Formats: sequence, structure tokens, C-alpha cells
Amino acid sequence: ERDAEGSKRHVIERFAADIGQRLPNYEQDQAGAIVSLALEQPTKHCALANLLAWVGVKSDYGQDFAKRVLSECAEALANGFPLPRGSKKRGRPDGAAILHVKQALRFLVCCAANRVLAPAKCFDIVHALLDSASAHLSGGDGGGDTAMETAGGAMYADFVVYCVLAALPWGLEKLAAGEHAAATQGVLDKVGAYMRARSGLAKNGSLSLCREAAAIAKPSDTSGLVGHVTWIWGLYERDGLASSDGVASFDWTKLREGILHFDEAGAGEAPQANEEAAAMKTEDGAAAGNGADAGAAADAKDGAVVEKEKKEGDPFKYLKSVGEGIEVALPNGDMDADGLEEIVSCVISHHAMLPEQHTRLGASSLNQLVVEECCLDLMTTMSRSPNDLVPALAALPVAFKYQAVLVESVFAHMLQLPSQQFSPLYYSGVISDLCVKMERFPQYMAAYAKYAIAKVELLDLEACGRLARWQAYHLSAFQFSWPWEKWGWTDFPALPAHDRRRIYLEDLFVALQRLSYHEHITKKVPEALHVCVTSAAAGSGQPNKEVGPPEEDSRKKIDMMSQLIFKKKSADDFLEYLGEVTDPTMLRGVVMAILCIGGKSFTHMRTLLGRYRKVIDAFLAREEQAGGGILDLLHGVWSGTPDKFMMAFTCMLECGIINDVDALDWTVKEGGEGGGDLVRGRARIHWDVVESSLTASVLMCAESGTSDEAKAFYAAGCKRFWERMISKLQEAEGGASAASWFAYSLERCHGLLRRHAKGFNAIAVADLVAESATSDSVKGSLLAALACYEIQ
Repeated sequence: ERDAEGSKRHVIERFAADIGQRLPNYEQDQAGAIVSLALEQPTKHCALANLLAWVGVKSDYGQDFAKRVLSECAEALANGFPLPRGSKKRGRPDGAAILHVKQALRFLVCCAANRVLAPAKCFDIVHALLDSASAHLSGGDGGGDTAMETAGGAMYADFVVYCVLAALPWGLEKLAAGEHAAATQGVLDKVGAYMRARSGLAKNGSLSLCREAAAIAKPSDTSGLVGHVTWIWGLYERDGLASSDGVASFDWTKLREGILHFDEAGAGEAPQANEEAAAMKTEDGAAAGNGADAGAAADAKDGAVVEKEKKEGDPFKYLKSVGEGIEVALPNGDMDADGLEEIVSCVISHHAMLPEQHTRLGASSLNQLVVEECCLDLMTTMSRSPNDLVPALAALPVAFKYQAVLVESVFAHMLQLPSQQFSPLYYSGVISDLCVKMERFPQYMAAYAKYAIAKVELLDLEACGRLARWQAYHLSAFQFSWPWEKWGWTDFPALPAHDRRRIYLEDLFVALQRLSYHEHITKKVPEALHVCVTSAAAGSGQPNKEVGPPEEDSRKKIDMMSQLIFKKKSADDFLEYLGEVTDPTMLRGVVMAILCIGGKSFTHMRTLLGRYRKVIDAFLAREEQAGGGILDLLHGVWSGTPDKFMMAFTCMLECGIINDVDALDWTVKEGGEGGGDLVRGRARIHWDVVESSLTASVLMCAESGTSDEAKAFYAAGCKRFWERMISKLQEAEGGASAASWFAYSLERCHGLLRRHAKGFNAIAVADLVAESATSDSVKGSLLAALACYEIQ
């Protein structure tokens, strides 16, 4: 904020004076407020560091206050790491605590640049982090009693180096000046040695946003955290900071336009005041032996000079930096692998989609890192305050236009693998508001979508689906305005059904028709796209009554049973009637009538399933595969309207008519409605059922409140599904009729395993894949998903 005179310095001084007046009585509350701001809002780090410096100038308790703030930040930094196995103090940190590692370190660097924290202490902390990373990378014990596994150590080490590299730019310009140049060079040299020692390869390319399908099981230098650390260090190398004399030769003014500086402590000194202070020091030295009165007079004179310098010269010349009592307790020993994976999953990797000339900011490559890190952190920490988030993203205090980097950052957050942190609606709202409030943001946003779809064959399938859902929200909010013809998207409907561009377009219109009327969409989009709109449409909204062979005359039976339902006949009435008829298919007709009428709404479906549960149970008792039989009927009735199928499916699960294992068995059963659809076509309904039931089954296996018997039941269902799915994938790979959909199906399976890798590994699905899969491509892709975080 600025005051009426437009000076940020005056505002900070006023805050500092207010804090100083309350010390030491309210030290704990005020320190906690500053630490919370520092950990949640990265754009405030330099301002908060400057505020601490002013408190030190204006209050006799300023140094103690700063020490408390810095100690709490150091504690937050340490709490972001999981402790070794067997520790009784705490277990794995949550996502917010993990992010605090980077935020706290960045704030400590800012405080060192503002003379609040002694630079030597800051370098000690950074060196301790890098030493810990190097020790764990080599499989050493990091100072503990037990050795860490090499793979887990590499994950921990890369995360630590990522935090260091992301934090350093906030203080490099100040710390690299004068007496601290050698220490700064020492830090960069140590990072360079680490980068040369690491493999630089993830075990596979599962977490790469864009990749060749054949390369997914091969070591990758762009996947996940490994690729992100490599990219950041590449920015340092591009600026020449990776060389042995990088600190001495680099023009540090290049960073000033990118770092979110405030009026830093000691930004400029008044020469006249310094000369007067030197002269006074000489006079004091001459008078030192002239007795107590002379000494008292000299002290008074010193005080006057200090006050004058605070007002006219450098107010921070006499600021005492905190150098003692700030310690960071780093983990050592064999840490829990689950905790390490949770740490790695919180890092949002950089994904370059726009041309480099648009994302290059200013004269230094590190400017892009600074802006991207701020944008990503703001989206994470301010997710509960979207009204404050968008203005903060649109008004970063930097000297250049950064819309292109902001676009890449927002989409990187949205497309994070293996799963996004927030709901699709959150990202759509942020992007829509930025389009309204930020000039030129819409152009770069549309360009991102254009370049992404241009390489859609390489784009991760799950990320592609998220992009389609976002675009549906965006089009519904902006009157369906999009350069369809200009970018050649009107040619997509003529492509084969399995082409990824056509699949993307159909997914887009499926999502769009949940937000707008079909007729309204066809009026707004070019006629060439209508075929995709129609193929993605939710049918006529009417049930299909022609189910089964023609001789069954299912329509007549459904209509007749529907009339009885409308007359409020009870379940007992139906059972009595069915006991008198000789046609065995009449019971099917009753169940189909229930499903047809229930399609009107959730309320109708729930009510009818409950009212006629006895009839449904009688039908299930006759079926060999009870759950599969009723799902066959449901699919026959509502296959043209996927949303109504899923509505009825959800109600059946809720009522206990079927369970998730029944549903999984149905999707991969031989013949019938399930059959080989998963590998021989788009199978939108079947994949939706798999997504829902597989997720639920894995969660049941992981839930601590689930009984051992139930866990065994759901685990067996998951394993049975994957065993049959692997068999179908291998058949499709070798068969001409399904080969065109093989790649799509395999990537869907890869995404499912990757998203729930922790749960599937807990029930030994990896062993099942290794034993059941004989195809190298199938085995490689599925095993890569289960080991998506591992480092080579």
C-alpha cells in the first residue's frame, strides 16, 4: 500500500512504529501474524523483511522481535520435511507445510538481504540444506543412524535443491555484493557439484506433460521434479551463474526488475551523514581519556548523530542483524517413502508451451523463475480467497509485461500430474477473471490452447481431458467465441474417431452440453462442427425401449409395466402378477420400466428403486451375474444419454443394489454390454464407470475404518479388473479390429494407475502387472504409472 504522499516507505515506517510501541507485550501475536503472511503470500516477503528492519530501528526490542520471527520461520521450514521412520514427534507433513519449506527459506533469504538476518547465518542454513541433499543423494545417512534408500534420497535431495534455487534470486543481488560475493559463489558452486553428481533422470516419463507414447517407460529428463530442477538450473546456466566466476561477472542489476523489491534496508547511504559520523567517531576517540564528563558528552553526541543518520542518511546503519539462535533441524536417516512422494507431488513442474520469445522477461532468465514461482504459490496459498487472488496475480509489482508467464503458470497448476490440487471450477474461474481484468491475457491464453492442441498426440491424456473441461467452461462464459476456422479446428470432425484431436473436440462438447442447451451450441459454433456436437450430445433425453431381441417386444412390455407404476402399484402387487404369468421376460420389462421412469430425476430414480426393491431383488436372484445383469439393462435403456446412465448408476450404488466390484466386473466381462468396449471404441460410459468404481475401491482398501474382510473383497475386485484389463489390452494390441483404440485405452489405464499409485502399490498390483503382462508396451506403461515418482 501507499500513503497519500505515494511513499511505501512511509507506510512501512508507520507500521513499524506501531509494532514497536506494543513490544515486548504483544511479541508473540505480532510475530505470528508476520510469519503467517510470509508463509502464505510470497509477494510480501521483501516488504515484510523491510518491516522487520524498521522495527529494529524504531524499537529497543526490535532485534528480539526479529529473532522470534526468524526462529518461527526456521521451525516452519524444518516442519515441512518428514521425520525418519520410528520418530515419535510427528509424521508426514501436509501440503501446506511442504510449501512452507520453500516459502520460509525465501523469506530468510529476503531478511538476509535486508540486514535482518546475518548473511553468514543465512549461508549456513543454505549450506546445511545442500550438504543434507548431497549426503542423501549418495545414499549416505545424512547424519543419522540408518542409511536412506538411494531412490528416496534422490527425491528428498532434488526437493531441497529446488527450494534453494527457487529462493536464492530474492537475495542474490544483495548477498553477492562486497564481502559476501565469495560465500554466494560457494553456494552456487555447491549446487553445480550436486547437479553434476545427480543422474538428472526420472525412472520414467510418466509425469511429463508431453511425451512420445513409446518413451513413457524410458528414463526421462523432463518428468516431474527431476525435470523441474533441471529447468531451473538451466536458467542459472543461461545467465552465466553456473560458472566458477559467475557471481563476479554477472550484472546483478538485471535482477532488479524481476525481484519484487521494496525500499530495501540500506538501499542507499547518505555520504554527508557518513562523513559526519566518521568525524564524530574521531572526536570521541580523542576525548576517551578526558574523564567521565567528557565520556558522557561524547555518548550524548553519538546519540544525536545516530538519530540524525536515521532521519537523513542510512537508517539501517546501526541495525543489529540476528545471527544466533536460528537453527533448522533437518531430517536424517531412512524417511518414509510415502512422505517423500507427498513432498514431490506438491511441486508443480514447469511446462513450456508458448514460444520462448514471449516468456523471456527482461535481461535475466531468472526473472521468469521469479514470476512463475510467485504465480504458482499465490494460486496455492490464496485458493480460499479468489476475490483477492486475481487482483494479486494481475498486479505483480514488476517492470515488464508478464502475461505469457502467468498463462503458463496457471495452466501448469491446472494440468499438474498426476492430479490437480483443486476443482476444475476453481481454475476456470481464475482464468475467466484474469481475461476480464488483465490486458492481453486472453490472447496468450488462447495461444496456449492452440499450441497445446497442435501437439495433442504428445499431450498427456488426462491433462488433455482437463483442458477440454476448462475450455467448455470458458466458452460458456464468453459466448462461445473461439477462432475455430482460423486455427483449422473445423477440420477435426473429418478425422478418424480415434484421432486425439477429434476425441478432444468431442470431450469439449460433452462438457459444454452440461453447461448449455444443445440448440444454443449449434447456433453459435460453425456448421462443420455440428457432427461432433451431435455425436457428443446427450441423446434425445429419452430412454431406449428397444432392448433385447425383437421377439421379446420390450417396448410393449415396458409401456404396460409403466402404466402399472403410474397407478402406484406396490412391489407386492407386481410380484403377485409376475407369479401368475408364464413369460419369463416380463420381469425384465418391469425393471426396465422402473429405469425408464426413474430417468426423470435423481428423486424419481431413488424413489422407484426403493419402492420396488423387492422386484429388483427378484430379478437379481434370477441372473447369474446379478450386478452385471442389471447394468446390462441400464446400459441398454440409457446408453444414448451417458449422464442419465451415471445418475441411475449412482443411485443403484447408494441403494446397495450393486457395489463397485460388481461394476468393475461388468466393464471387463466377456460379451454382453461390457465386453471389449474398453479397448475397441470410445466407451465413454464404461470408462466413467471404471473411473468411479476403481477410485472408490482403492479408497475402501486404504480407509482405516474398513474391516479386513471388506478390504480383501475390494482388493480382490481391483486385481481381477486389472488382470482382465491387461488381457484385453494385449489382445487389442495384436488385433486389427481394435488396434486403432489400443493407444487410447492404454493411456487411460496408465492415468488410472498413476493417479492411485499409492493405493494400488499397497495391494501389490505391480506384482500382478509384472506377472500378467507379456507385452513390453503394456507392461512398461503400467509399471511406469506405478513408479511415476521414482528417480533413476
